[in-house]
Amino acid sequence: MMHFTRTQPGPTQALLDQKGKDDTNKRYDIPGVRTQLADDFFEKCYICSSESTSMRIEHFRPHQGNRDLMFDWNNLFYACEHCNSLKSDGYKGLLDCTKTTKIDDKIEFNYRPAKPIRQKVNITDIDSKSPDTIELIQVVFSTNSTPTKRMGAKSLEKKLGIALRNFQTVVEQYQSKQSPANEALLRLEVNNQSEFAAFKRWKVKQAPQNYPVQLPGWFVN
Repeated sequence: MMHFTRTQPGPTQALLDQKGKDDTNKRYDIPGVRTQLADDFFEKCYICSSESTSMRIEHFRPHQGNRDLMFDWNNLFYACEHCNSLKSDGYKGLLDCTKTTKIDDKIEFNYRPAKPIRQKVNITDIDSKSPDTIELIQVVFSTNSTPTKRMGAKSLEKKLGIALRNFQTVVEQYQSKQSPANEALLRLEVNNQSEFAAFKRWKVKQAPQNYPVQLPGWFVN
């Protein structure tokens, strides 16, 4: 999870027009909404930070039939199918990543590929004050679950491992040749446009001696 800036006012009026129609109308996935969410969240899930071909428009606060929440632009988020199904209506105390900055300073994101048990991802609270957020992120990466959810988590874990190996390749490429092109690639890896950026930043924080000294200054939200 990373911080994202939401476009304002966004398609608020279009959503209000939809809300103003008869009470049987529940179409909030209208032209302009999905594309703006994809742009604002850099086409990534706000919970796991991965890109997916199965993205959903997610209600941050469950609307449960409340049309104000159903059509509220600030309540619409972008989530992958895996995270959306796990969140459901069960987590109501989550950090709002469009309002909370420097989330990766509040939560520690660890991936240990050599860990001899199934759970290779470990999410630790530092200063989030949000047990629901910690639990949900841990759950979406948990491979100790039902068969369907385990498949989603294993796929996500595999993507994370590949992304971190690719990150290390980019780091080594920059260390061997500090060209503007290689710097641009490395900057992109650690800003919030990149998949799993929080995990990459924590790799740097935990072993800064293994990375370019200026790299933390390129952490951009």
